[in-house]
Amino acid sequence: MLAGMFLPALSKARQRAKFGRWLEYRNNLRCDDRLVAYYTFEEGKGSVLKNKAVGNPMDVKYNPAELNGALQGGTWVINGGRWIGKNALEFNGVSDYVDCGDDKHFDLTDEFTIEAWVKITRTTTEKPAVICGRALLGKPDHVWTLNIYREHNRFNVANGYYIHPTNDVVEGTKNIYDGKWHHLVGRFTGSRIEVFTDGVYDNGHSKTTKPNSNPNLKVTIGRLLGYTNYFLSLIHISEPTRPLYISY
Repeated sequence: MLAGMFLPALSKARQRAKFGRWLEYRNNLRCDDRLVAYYTFEEGKGSVLKNKAVGNPMDVKYNPAELNGALQGGTWVINGGRWIGKNALEFNGVSDYVDCGDDKHFDLTDEFTIEAWVKITRTTTEKPAVICGRALLGKPDHVWTLNIYREHNRFNVANGYYIHPTNDVVEGTKNIYDGKWHHLVGRFTGSRIEVFTDGVYDNGHSKTTKPNSNPNLKVTIGRLLGYTNYFLSLIHISEPTRPLYISY
């Protein structure tokens, strides 16, 4: 009887310990002056997704509010986030997405990292389900997208509209269609593209060509503009950022 009572308490203690480590990491990350945008999805109501990044104090043109996201649909799930007591946003896979705008600070062409906590509650189609991306159908500047494809973490970094299937795409190997939260990362180092799943290196290869610069392309969460590759299920956190470190 004591063991049966103790195990749930132990599980909660481990959850609190993990959350404490994540909280320390995210607080340090938020203050990193290389961080471009940070969305916690903790609002729980309303139609604005606030950018929590601080930015570089020497960059007088950086205004965090200019990178706020505007919800285009989506359902707030109260206490349904990665951590106990935290919220999340659920996407219907048909029309829901978040418009984060086309601020010039999103025009990343050198090294950058995209991170997100996601939970797949319903299986998607064979099309890549976009978590976060920056592109526009028909424009010769398809830049990047973090997505889920065939049950795996997938990262595209293209230097033009056409995506070369081997050079511009890297796909992980870990199955994440299990109804659990997963921490997904796509990273471009300037010479390699890589994916990490739950804090572990999942796949990668060399890539020396960089994305084309286009300051007029929007960043969107849950879809790519002009495409029908909508995300289906829950997103807790998504962070376009310059730093090249991984923590779980």
